[in-house]
Amino acid sequence: MHQDIRKSKKSKSVVEKLKKTQKVAVGKRKSSRLSDDEGLNSDELEEVSSEDDEASKKKFPVHKELKDMSMYKWESGTLYATREEFKEAVTSYAVHTGRNIKFPVVDNVRVRAKCGDGCEWFAYAVKMANEDSWQLRTVNDHHSCNTVFDIKVMKSKWLAKVFRRKVEENPKLKLGTIQSRTLRKWNVQISRAKAFRAKQIALVDINGTFREQYRRLYDYCHELLRTNPGSSVKLKVQLPPAAQTEHPDTSLDLSPQFHRIYICLKACKESFMKCRPMIGLDGCFLKTPYGGWLLVAMGWDPNDQMLSIAYAVVEAETKDSWTWFLSNLIDDIGAEKLLRSTFMSDQQKVIY
Repeated sequence: MHQDIRKSKKSKSVVEKLKKTQKVAVGKRKSSRLSDDEGLNSDELEEVSSEDDEASKKKFPVHKELKDMSMYKWESGTLYATREEFKEAVTSYAVHTGRNIKFPVVDNVRVRAKCGDGCEWFAYAVKMANEDSWQLRTVNDHHSCNTVFDIKVMKSKWLAKVFRRKVEENPKLKLGTIQSRTLRKWNVQISRAKAFRAKQIALVDINGTFREQYRRLYDYCHELLRTNPGSSVKLKVQLPPAAQTEHPDTSLDLSPQFHRIYICLKACKESFMKCRPMIGLDGCFLKTPYGGWLLVAMGWDPNDQMLSIAYAVVEAETKDSWTWFLSNLIDDIGAEKLLRSTFMSDQQKVIY
């Protein structure tokens, strides 16, 4: 028994010596790594670890728009992609809850939203450093006011975004429908003028502005010629008066402006060759911001159906514009066919 006890004591001492030698070796390895010029010192290691801990802790919530913003919970630290996103969230919340919230402070670095006089609710958001996102810093999500029926912050731009899908499905959506749906959905009355502006903004967002569409006429003409080989498409432009001077002002828009366009599709041209020799001429003004007139040459097929032969968009219904339109029509149809045709102008009884 005495021998066994001595052996166990020796084995324990040997194990303790091995553990000490291992600790010393590990310490030497760490010191050699830290003493290396290319490595990091202990202070830097502590700083990096602390920064990683802070970065891991900073996990802020991201804004998610709800269908019913009255159930939205305002939380400090919430991130918003842009300033406009924060303002739209506040606007939707004000409309759904019937609160008269305003923006007393709006600039490039901060936005403050405040409820009506005497109410405790407010929200304050600032721009993040070196980022495009915004963060809600402080908020008091408690109202001490009553609901209102006239929401000042409800602008036409916000209404256009809400009714965009309805306008896209039905471009002829009536203004009274927009007013009634606004009253029924949010219990807010809007004027007819605000409904009209909201619809126009939605249409511009869907179809683009008229100016941008006129700039695409050149591409539209080439697309017609590509998809309808043998057709006649003529686009006439002119320079603005500012570009016709000796020393034009480069600060102004000197790009060519639309003047006239003439279109005669090959299928319509060939169809008229087999129809009765009778052509109806008519013109009407265009209800667009830039105005203009539409000139049309129509024919009748054997089934008494109207057939569009050619059409043109010109600046006005004048002798010069009609001469230009008929000259292009003669080049497409041919003088022989037109000489044997009967012309009727404006659907009148007089036949030429």
